[in-house]
Amino acid sequence: MKIVHLLQSTKYSGAESVVCQIIQMAPLISDEIEMIYVSPRGPIENILKEKKIRYFLLDSFSQHEIDRAIKELKPDLIQAHDFSASVKVAKYKNVISHLHNNASWLSKIDFRTIVYALCISRFKYIIGVSDSIRKEFLFNKFLGKKYVTLPNIVDDEKVLRMAEEGDRRKFDLLYVGRFAEAKNPLRFLRIVKSVVDNGINVKAVMLGQGPLFESCEEYIKTNNLTEHVDLQGFTSNPYCFMKNAKMLVMTSVYEGFGLVAVESMILGTPVLCTPVGGLVNIVDESCGALCESDNDFVDAIRKMHADNELLIQKSISCKNNAKRFCNKAHYISVLKRIYFE
Repeated sequence: MKIVHLLQSTKYSGAESVVCQIIQMAPLISDEIEMIYVSPRGPIENILKEKKIRYFLLDSFSQHEIDRAIKELKPDLIQAHDFSASVKVAKYKNVISHLHNNASWLSKIDFRTIVYALCISRFKYIIGVSDSIRKEFLFNKFLGKKYVTLPNIVDDEKVLRMAEEGDRRKFDLLYVGRFAEAKNPLRFLRIVKSVVDNGINVKAVMLGQGPLFESCEEYIKTNNLTEHVDLQGFTSNPYCFMKNAKMLVMTSVYEGFGLVAVESMILGTPVLCTPVGGLVNIVDESCGALCESDNDFVDAIRKMHADNELLIQKSISCKNNAKRFCNKAHYISVLKRIYFE
């Protein structure tokens, strides 16, 4: 069986990481499966080469280019990742729509929700990384039994191994993610400023890249945060930073699953996050905090920064709570059923 994984993004981030993981697990699912990563050209090519993953690059994410790839590769099954990719291949047979995020328009009357709803009958299955995607989708009554909740699986052995490599500096707060509106990096900086203004001397590190990177640079300079925030940019190994941080702070406007939260918890680093998407099924008071307002974030940071015993207790709970997201056997069995049914 030949399976094509179609993605719109040209860069390596959460969904791309999950797809690479699925492709690398293919021999464990079945020795009859061959998987190919398909996306527009971009920096992702270097990652795919490094991981020795077979790929097919598009000149653009146009319908013409996608049709060209399908015609040339002749897949038995197409696994389209997220809404746009799913809609573009809905005309083909044997399509799995794999949704990785709760888009802000998902619960609204919007041409995108309507178009996706019209395509549902064409899909073999719809995989969602959290049940919140199903609940928030305006037309969820049309999903029926096609919707399967399959939380992302995290390779805890890889996370623990890579955490021992690279940067060893200790610091207080960590941001990991795209510098984009969905992840709200400027809110992270506002929170850091509030913490500092409250007389708490913290050191923060920000990992990632994106359209808001320069805006974050400007905010740091304008608000005299240069001594408190280290803007690292993209790194292929965020795990050493997670291990050496006291807290991971996630200011996401929306999330599908919350992969970074689980990875951080595997390393015993508590997570402070907004109560959105799959994060509400991952984080609770035992291993971090769900924060609605900036003041909620500041209060949680203040308490954990001042109380080392509290930090240790939450760290222990993090490691225990993360175990349920590391069950590779279950993940493989669900994919096998979906592929071969």
